[in-house]
Amino acid sequence: MSLVSLFCFLIAFLIVLSCFRRGADIFSPARVFGFIWTVAIGLADLKLSRLQHEWSAFAWITMLIGLLSFLFGVFSVSILFIGKSTYSINEIRRRQFSFKISPNKLYLSILILFCLYTITYLIEWFKAGVLPLFAQFPDRARSEFPIFGIHLCIGAMPVILFLVIEYLSIVRTLITKKIMLTAIFLITVISYFFLMNRLYYVLFFILALGFTYYSTKFIRLRTVGFAGIVLVGLLAFLQYFREARYVENFLYIVSEMRYSSKYALLTGPYMYIVMNLENFARAVPRLESFTFGFFSFDFLMAITGLKHWLITYFGLQERIYLVSGYNTFPFMWDYYYDFGILGLTTLSGSLGFVCALIHRWMRTQPSLLNVSLYAIILFVIVISFFTNALTSLNFIFNSVLIIFVHILIKRKKSRLIPMMVHQ
Repeated sequence: MSLVSLFCFLIAFLIVLSCFRRGADIFSPARVFGFIWTVAIGLADLKLSRLQHEWSAFAWITMLIGLLSFLFGVFSVSILFIGKSTYSINEIRRRQFSFKISPNKLYLSILILFCLYTITYLIEWFKAGVLPLFAQFPDRARSEFPIFGIHLCIGAMPVILFLVIEYLSIVRTLITKKIMLTAIFLITVISYFFLMNRLYYVLFFILALGFTYYSTKFIRLRTVGFAGIVLVGLLAFLQYFREARYVENFLYIVSEMRYSSKYALLTGPYMYIVMNLENFARAVPRLESFTFGFFSFDFLMAITGLKHWLITYFGLQERIYLVSGYNTFPFMWDYYYDFGILGLTTLSGSLGFVCALIHRWMRTQPSLLNVSLYAIILFVIVISFFTNALTSLNFIFNSVLIIFVHILIKRKKSRLIPMMVHQ
């Protein structure tokens, strides 16, 4: 084990230990970001695959600039509000009594979104003729299945599941509504499984995790660990269907792992964590020109329909200098690809500042909207080693949808509605 890996794992361990401190906010931006990235860099420096390479000094410096800029933005908020108090986690949970919402509007919102999801699902199924899971080539069918525009309704799957969890967690309701919402939840989870898209399960998991942590007493470190194991198992099961039909131990073979095939099961998680960083480290020294905002604002290009036209007209390459077939980059890549070191520093720092600001807003003015908003930010931080969620049209759409629904269901009158408090 290299000194870099040892140092990173030590920092990650200390971050975990800090979570046991009484009153600690285990999902604070700096704590989550620090843990995710120390583990990712520590694993990457183990070099367990022959596809990995030694990083240049410039690649190391560039990556550290991006990470430290994000943390500087986070700590800038702490300095800006130094000496000003925030509510404790337990107080935020107790204040769920002040979550003044309209249960009927929330229930109706879930039904409308589920209907749109179902209708769009059937349209795309009819157009494709077969669901990706049952296609001869599942991975190719998965990418060809969506219809641009209306597929956003299917992409709202995590929003539907999240709103169901919110409703069942905080609203006293009739048993008939509970049965209906449970059925919607199960139908959505199972039907989306056939589309073989794993990322939105992760989005729902993080949203639900953030919400339940800040609004109930259900979430503890042990429950986080158990839920994480279940999620990894589900993602591994999806991966099996996507690749097992081609060759046994597919990932282990093509990834040229340095360890025994007895541990081939570890290949998928390891490669999906480290190859994003490897792509970044390989591309940074080779990049000779910048795209000046095209990829940082990819969602705007997509929604206006200009994305593919501009790529063709200017001869832009969306993913360059890839290692083998791995085509994802960490969050900071888009900023560097667009604006170089200057963009990497300012945009990463701004992102850290906004994440910390929303976290503090949630800690000082707890509400259902603010808790949900920080749950969205939590996903951005957790997935930052893998991609920049803020450039994705689907993610922006889901985020806007969550915010819109929570504004819609907010009760203007001061009277409270009955809530359930988890003990």
